[in-house]
Amino acid sequence: ATPEQLVRVHNKTIETEALAGSISRGETIEKDNLLAKKLLKSNKNIREQKFVIDYILNCLKKLNIKVHFNNTPNLLKIHNIQHLLTYIYGELPNDIHLLDVAKVLHPTPAVGGFPKKETIKVIKKTENFSRDLYAGTIGWFDILGNGEMIVGIRSVLIDNNIYRARLYAGAGIIKGANPIKEKIETDIKLNALLTIFLDNG
Repeated sequence: ATPEQLVRVHNKTIETEALAGSISRGETIEKDNLLAKKLLKSNKNIREQKFVIDYILNCLKKLNIKVHFNNTPNLLKIHNIQHLLTYIYGELPNDIHLLDVAKVLHPTPAVGGFPKKETIKVIKKTENFSRDLYAGTIGWFDILGNGEMIVGIRSVLIDNNIYRARLYAGAGIIKGANPIKEKIETDIKLNALLTIFLDNG
């Protein structure tokens, strides 16, 4: 269910995206558009989006990858949530492989925090469960260097032996974030997965 692309390479063109900032969908077109405008004007969400863009640009700069992007974010509207989205693209140098890019980008700030070394230590100390496959990279690549990697940030792990499904979702927390609103956002993300199981008994 994840909408988050880590990196895609096709014919030496590299694509990635900054996906940060979320709000629910509206029950009508009018309400949906009002929520979209609220998201686009939200100082907190715009800061979160810029943070992710800057992170990606700094990572790609380490590999001497020059990229282009639009300064104004787009909207990604999916089933029950909408996100701020910025496409980032450029030309991949001949000596750089898709996996090199994945290595510098992952873990993203959304799942590993920032700065990486310090926050990963905190995560290991404070999380009282194993992430298993959650937040890992999933994807493919071929002999020509084409491929795509995504982040398993919204996912389900099904254990058929005991008929249990564990749902995973999270929220990016930055300075000024409201814990109650972040919990609501996470619930919205989880509900997109939960409805699959409820609809199918």
